Amino acid sequence: MRFFVFYLMLLLGTAKAQTGNNLRTLFVSSTKDTVQLDSLSIIPGTFLLQSPAGDTVPENLYYFDFINAQLIWNRKALNQLGVIRDTVYKAEFRVFPTRLNKALAHKTTQSVN
Repeated sequence: MRFFVFYLMLLLGTAKAQTGNNLRTLFVSSTKDTVQLDSLSIIPGTFLLQSPAGDTVPENLYYFDFINAQLIWNRKALNQLGVIRDTVYKAEFRVFPTRLNKALAHKTTQSVN
């Protein structure tokens, strides 16, 4: 009987680990030179930047730092195209579960003598 109850609890109480979605959708403005998109690192190849009309923004208009999740506008290219500074763009991307350049240490160096 105990085995049956345990088996029943195991079947009915399945746990879902990490039910959250790693897909992010943000609206970013071109007013600042550098925009911090997330606190986690972004998976390369998943970043998509769209104009208000829905067109994909050419990659020569911005530089993207995947590790630090920063979007850096190319002001020279934006000015040559006559892009308005207050334009809002849609950014879609997926993130890693952690920041890839986070400092990891088991103990602080001050405590080791």
